[in-house]
Amino acid sequence: MAPTDVGPILAMPYSRRMRTRTSSASIIGGSALAVAGATVSFIYFLQPWRTCPDDDAPAGCPILPNDAEVLAVAMIVAVLATATAVVGAAIRRRHVR
Repeated sequence: MAPTDVGPILAMPYSRRMRTRTSSASIIGGSALAVAGATVSFIYFLQPWRTCPDDDAPAGCPILPNDAEVLAVAMIVAVLATATAVVGAAIRRRHVR
């Protein structure tokens, strides 16, 4: 069986195929985590479930310490996941042609 009979991905050397899979996983996983982190950050920033007697808008209520921790973790996850997706795209762009 000639290398051209197995398809373009399997005809590549193993390390190059692995880079393709790794970069794809980085792009997909990083993008999904970035969207999830941004969504959680946005929801916790608006606090739609909160009510307070001083203000009529939930966003005007002070944030609780536990909510602040969740917001901080979600923002960090969003930033790191975005960086992972960008690195995966750079690897794919550099090595897959």
